[in-house]
Amino acid sequence: LANDVVVYGGKMYIVMNGSGNVTVLNAQTGALISKISFLNGTTNKSPRYALGINGKLFVTAYDNTVSVIDTTTLSIVNSITVGPNPEGIATTGNYLYVANSGAFNFPDVDSTVSVIDLTTLTEIKKITVGKNPNKIEVSTNGDVYVSAYGNFGTIPAGISVINSATNTLKRTLGAGFEYSHVRISGELAYFHNNYGGIGSAKVYNTTTETVVRNEFITDGTSITVPYGINVDEQNGDVYIADAKD
Repeated sequence: LANDVVVYGGKMYIVMNGSGNVTVLNAQTGALISKISFLNGTTNKSPRYALGINGKLFVTAYDNTVSVIDTTTLSIVNSITVGPNPEGIATTGNYLYVANSGAFNFPDVDSTVSVIDLTTLTEIKKITVGKNPNKIEVSTNGDVYVSAYGNFGTIPAGISVINSATNTLKRTLGAGFEYSHVRISGELAYFHNNYGGIGSAKVYNTTTETVVRNEFITDGTSITVPYGINVDEQNGDVYIADAKD
């Protein structure tokens, strides 16, 4: 199961959750370079998401760690303890932000984001956000947006915003922002739910902190399950994956 892919420094890193490795390819030719194991004996650490910065690849894994891979030697050189079942990861300034989902402890899920200092490669604090956080994106003004699933029942999905200058919770977006996923391109955030039910995506300006459109698609095209959103950074085109066929 390929859960995430990152292109960094001429290499493509494919995070293989089910197989327990990060597969490394030549980004230009697709040739296999290496497979970095995330197996501890017969136990799969279950790598989830990756991010490249400062010559290193940082990979979240369900053993409650962020592994640090040297992109020259293609070996794991450090392991940073964070919260339970970490998912999304993002960076701004001198910090990494990691969403601790606690999904395997359901219904007692986690509700924190770990802040990692890139100089010391240690967790320096946890910030409380929504229940079962998963995705993290950074806006042009440095705000860190965190989406959370809630508990799929009494606690709805939601969006929290972290001030990266102070590493404190800036706000929780309230009614009308019950979305479990976020994708930011430029100053625009696209909020959506990957289990469907409320259209394709809400568009939000992170600079003015106002809603641009409550529904991204305006021509009546129906999206049943908007399972993923991505943006072509060269021309601004937005792609929405519909899990319904």
